[in-house]
Amino acid sequence: MHPDDVATPEKKRRINVLLDAQRRIAEDANRRWLGRTVEVLVERAEDAEVTGRTRQNRVIIGAAPLGAQTGTVRRVLVEQATAWQLRGQVLN
Repeated sequence: MHPDDVATPEKKRRINVLLDAQRRIAEDANRRWLGRTVEVLVERAEDAEVTGRTRQNRVIIGAAPLGAQTGTVRRVLVEQATAWQLRGQVLN
């Protein structure tokens, strides 16, 4: 076994560099969805909001009319994108 010759502060700096790069990559990828209408399988429906996944497994949260049910497929217009999720308006 090799000794650990990397100091803890350097390890933390390196992981932060990697995490920041991953966040930027994910955010850029999600921005490509802005303005698109996508089909979403609803995983959770609470109050006036649904959470689900696109066919590409992207998490999306949408403002929805009452009556949206878990297990249904809804069309959602993507209006916002972050590194880890999309947000939009349920159209049907």
